[in-house]
Amino acid sequence: ALRAAARRPLLVLLVLVFGALTTVAASMIAPREYRATSEILVVRSALAETPPTGYVVGLSDEQKEYLAQIASRPTARAVAATLPPELLVPKEQARLSWKVQRLFSGSSARRMPKELSIHGVVDGPRIEIYAEAATPEAAAAIANAATTQFLATRYATEVKVLEGHDP
Repeated sequence: ALRAAARRPLLVLLVLVFGALTTVAASMIAPREYRATSEILVVRSALAETPPTGYVVGLSDEQKEYLAQIASRPTARAVAATLPPELLVPKEQARLSWKVQRLFSGSSARRMPKELSIHGVVDGPRIEIYAEAATPEAAAAIANAATTQFLATRYATEVKVLEGHDP
């Protein structure tokens, strides 16, 4: 194989240049993805449910409920309603020009994304809410709005109910 390459240096050079140009073009066209994280400390759960050191347990029902709420469609809709539309550009459209967007979409290039990328991770007493978006500003705004929405919903379902039952 080395002898064949040595006999055709021009062909080897053309293949290497083509590969390099293809890689550069793909990296310029491919959408970038940014991730922002927000953390919440749930002290009540940490004191009540801390297992002994070295003991691994699964998620509690309460933790599963937290994750389901964070990733739910109502949360995504509430977050999308609080953010300016220009932040919610789909990842695949963030770096393409307006004309290319119209060519692919066939209509207005500024459409709302079908799903916001909001996820949660529970690690003991800590809840991480993270969002992925086409720009760092959008990822941070989505993560912050999702955290605010999560806290408002938890307050409405846990604390406000207790406030209504004064002894």
